[in-house]
This record gives sequence, C-alpha cells and structure tokens, in this order.
Amino acid sequence: MPVPKFSIRRLIYLGLAVLGFWVMVQVSRTGLWQIPWISRIFYNPPQPIRVVAPADISFPSTLAKIGQGLLATQVLISENEMTRLLSDSLTMTRLGISRPNLVVEPESLEFSFLIPQRNNAQVRLYLFPLLNDKKELDFQIQKTLIGEVKFPSWIIGQPTRLLLAQELNTFLKASHKPSAVKTQSGNLVLNF
Repeated sequence: MPVPKFSIRRLIYLGLAVLGFWVMVQVSRTGLWQIPWISRIFYNPPQPIRVVAPADISFPSTLAKIGQGLLATQVLISENEMTRLLSDSLTMTRLGISRPNLVVEPESLEFSFLIPQRNNAQVRLYLFPLLNDKKELDFQIQKTLIGEVKFPSWIIGQPTRLLLAQELNTFLKASHKPSAVKTQSGNLVLNF
C-alpha cells in the first residue's frame, strides 16, 4: 500500500482552512454576526461591571451653582448622573446605540453600550479621565472591546471617547474650568 505524499498544496489548503475557521471564531466572539454553531460554542455575551440606573435628575444645576461661586470647589458627579446625561444625549442622535452604561471604578471608567442593528453586540470602553491643555475633561482609552474581542481604539473607541468628552464638557461650560479630575468608586471627582 503506497504512503500518501504530503504535498505543499495540501499544506496550503490546511493552513487556509485553519485560518478561515479562526476568522469565523473571532467574528462570532464579537457578537456582531451570528454564525450558527460557532457562535453557540465560542460566544458568551459580556456583561458590564455593574448596571447603572440613570439618575432622576441630571447635574447641570449643580455645576451652574459652582459657576456662580455658591458651592464648594469639589464636586462628585455620580455614575448615575453621567449615565442619565449620556442616555438623554444619545437618544437625540442617530448613532444607533442603546442602553449606555457608565461605571466609575477607582482606577478607570467602563463605558458600555449595545448596538441593536448588530444582534445587540456589546461595546465596552475602559477609559481614564484627565484634563487636556485647555483644562477640559478628556479621556485616555485603556482598551476597547467589542463582544469579547479587543479592537484597536481608532475603530470605535476614539469616536466614542470624543462623544463622551463633548457631552460632559458641554455641561461643564456653565462652571469654572476644573483644575483636577480623579475617580473614586461610583463617582467622578472634579476639583475647581
């Protein structure tokens, strides 16, 4: 019985099959597309650190009082207030995202939302707050995840970071410029 020869062509086909399978697994792990049996095996819907309920009222009135010199120079903005602000502002846009959730941890912020047009795929950004040269609130992206897969931040992280910073800075314009920003569990701390 002759021994089958291992040809370079078979090796190339095997390599392409393995590469194709790996790509399908990675695509299914994002949650953007459902691949029938691969998604069931390899995709577990990610969950945020915790789900934050939007506050009943937003925080612009507090910042307006700071601008008039009526309050202390340190303000705590809760994750509930920021989630409410983002929920209100995102409903006015046509970005096609839903259920924004902003969790503030001692070392970072987790901003997550769903993309309903894509099987409710969850996007999570891990951000660090800072002040830019103009003393405006900005964020440094630590990592961007779509589903369970880490993506380069320029794909979806940078536009989302800009939107988040723009919305928060719009409400900060009523007050003095902050001199420092830090996080504590559940709150963004602004010093004026």
